[in-house]
Amino acid sequence: MTVVLDTNIWVSLALNRQLEFIANLHKNGTIIVSCENLVNELIDVLLRPKFHKNFPKNYVENHSLSPAYNYLIKIVPHRTRGYR
Repeated sequence: MTVVLDTNIWVSLALNRQLEFIANLHKNGTIIVSCENLVNELIDVLLRPKFHKNFPKNYVENHSLSPAYNYLIKIVPHRTRGYR
């Protein structure tokens, strides 16, 4: 199975310290895909002032695509609806 996780899901998993959920999906054969647009959106959201206490700017910038998760997430080109 292949899944795309919305930015809200990533933020919720991070806030609740449940990122091991991603590793468990991978162990069960699920392929997690994303695109640069979603990664950039996640970074923008985590850099919002309301998240500063949970995710300091240097942490977000250094861990946004941490090598630890690179093997778990497949980055694919962004496609718009109806693209073939």
